[in-house]
Amino acid sequence: MPVASKKPKPKGRNELCRELLEIQLEHRTVFERIDAIKTELKSLALSDGKFRETFVGLGYVSASPATPEQITGEAPELVVAAWQDLKQSRRDTLLEQGLVQIKPTIKGAYHGRLDAESREHLLGDRLDRRHHRARRMGPQARECCAESRIGHGKPQL
Repeated sequence: MPVASKKPKPKGRNELCRELLEIQLEHRTVFERIDAIKTELKSLALSDGKFRETFVGLGYVSASPATPEQITGEAPELVVAAWQDLKQSRRDTLLEQGLVQIKPTIKGAYHGRLDAESREHLLGDRLDRRHHRARRMGPQARECCAESRIGHGKPQL
């Protein structure tokens, strides 16, 4: 009888997280360049307007400029506390007249989030936080902080 080949065991959470961080570190310069290009393209969209560049066999890139919020009109809004203070008969009248509608309150779907920060990025953040904390403490503490913590190697993760 032939031996059934076993499917490889799917990677667990820990292994997947480690792999993600290792890939980010290995290709850090590529990801940094991608972020820089995206920032530059967004600024071009701000000056040139929305655009799309298509490359046959490769794909496309589209960019839209950031826009501030804008008022597009006005709409009446019910003051919930005042509504709750009304007698039930007055509420019923407003509902029957169609001036008020009761609609369900729906919380939007959450599609999850994933943050992955490399060790080097975290080290930089930690040093920055210590520096800013030292600046808030005053000149004597700054000297002490600079000698004892910031100036003596990087923190260990």
